Amino acid sequence: METHLAHVQAFVEQLLDTGGTLVRLVDNLTDAFVEHDVERGQAAADVFEMLVGTVGMRFASVTERDVTRAAELMDLAMQSVLTDLRRALAGR
Repeated sequence: METHLAHVQAFVEQLLDTGGTLVRLVDNLTDAFVEHDVERGQAAADVFEMLVGTVGMRFASVTERDVTRAAELMDLAMQSVLTDLRRALAGR
C-alpha cells in the first residue's frame, strides 16, 4: 500500500471491522429478544435504542460537528465504492 494512502487504509479497515462487529451484535441481540417473545421489528428498534444510548453516553464530550463529519466520511466511503462498482458493471 502506498504510504500516502496509509490513513485511508486504516480508515477502511476500521470501518469494516466496526461495521461487521456492530451488524453481528445487532443480529445476535435482536435474535435473543425474539427468542423471548419480542416481535422482530420491536426487537430491532429496542437494540437500536440501546446502541444510541450507549454511544451517546460515550460521545458526551464529542461535538455534534465531529459526529456529523464522521458520518459524512462513512457515507462518502460507501458512495465511492458503490459508484465505482456501478461504473465497473456498466463497462462490462
